[in-house]
Amino acid sequence: MIRIESHGVYTYKPFNKAKRTEAPVKIDWRNYPNFKEEEFKCTASGLCNMEPKFLEAMQYLRQQFARPLKISSGYRDPTTHPVEIKKVVPGVHSWGIAADILVSHKLAYDLLSMALTLKIFTGIGIKQNGHPTGRFIHLDIATQENYGDFFKKEIIRPTVWSY
Repeated sequence: MIRIESHGVYTYKPFNKAKRTEAPVKIDWRNYPNFKEEEFKCTASGLCNMEPKFLEAMQYLRQQFARPLKISSGYRDPTTHPVEIKKVVPGVHSWGIAADILVSHKLAYDLLSMALTLKIFTGIGIKQNGHPTGRFIHLDIATQENYGDFFKKEIIRPTVWSY
């Protein structure tokens, strides 16, 4: 069993599509004035079980970046989201500690530079090929402490990858 603690304790059972056995923390979206709950909701289920610690990191990034961030994927319900249901082990989006930000060209360069400078994100994925409307940067805060039992032994954090 894994516990993620920040503003509350979430309890997860391994390999059961990360269904929470305790209710998620009620998020006060006033603490994140540059974001709306709708931006992070699962496109399949409409749930938004984001981890407040991740939202704090995103709000700080947004304040430092001083430009809007368009979220293309936030929370992904591991029981209904088409990407997650194909996985044996749920990904970091299903834990509410990741988001994909639609961004390309110079803005992508600037966002990547800022994310690396801040050193608060432990996973950075870069997709900058194809049509500009499909380009994004993935950011997450996964660590051995908050995602440990699901980490493969060879995964090292912090890390950067490309799609």
